[in-house]
Amino acid sequence: TPFSTWHLALRTADRAQSDPSSTRIAGQTATTRTTMRRMPPSCVQTLLETVDAAVPALLAIPDDRTTCRPAPGKWSPREIVGHLIDSASNNHKRFVVARWRDDLVFDGYAQNDWVEAQRYQEGPWSDLVMLWAHFNRHIGRVMTSVPDAELRATLRANI
Repeated sequence: TPFSTWHLALRTADRAQSDPSSTRIAGQTATTRTTMRRMPPSCVQTLLETVDAAVPALLAIPDDRTTCRPAPGKWSPREIVGHLIDSASNNHKRFVVARWRDDLVFDGYAQNDWVEAQRYQEGPWSDLVMLWAHFNRHIGRVMTSVPDAELRATLRANI
């Protein structure tokens, strides 16, 4: 999924956006500048913009249509959003743990089993959409908190 590539995108994000000189405001001391929040990398901006645009579109889908599976063995919209929640959950752990690892080699997970075990098909549509949105916004904050030195690291990856 597109969200599985966020960590690699974060590591190669545009360095100019995190350049402290680009956030300088006239009259501020060096101490003040170092405590300012830096601008999020472009991949985080894209993630947040995608989430913000998707929420109203997803919530506009009639509730009865969110349980329809297009074919046997295919997921309904509720199960697709549930899968995206699972993906966010796994990626959240990866983003946090990656800060203290020498590689980006992570275990996968049994996606179909996770979706079935959590019974997303029975979950309230609006709850699923909002959980997905809030989790991805949190991931954006986590990604923004990675120190510049760690963003520059070159690591072996399987994602």
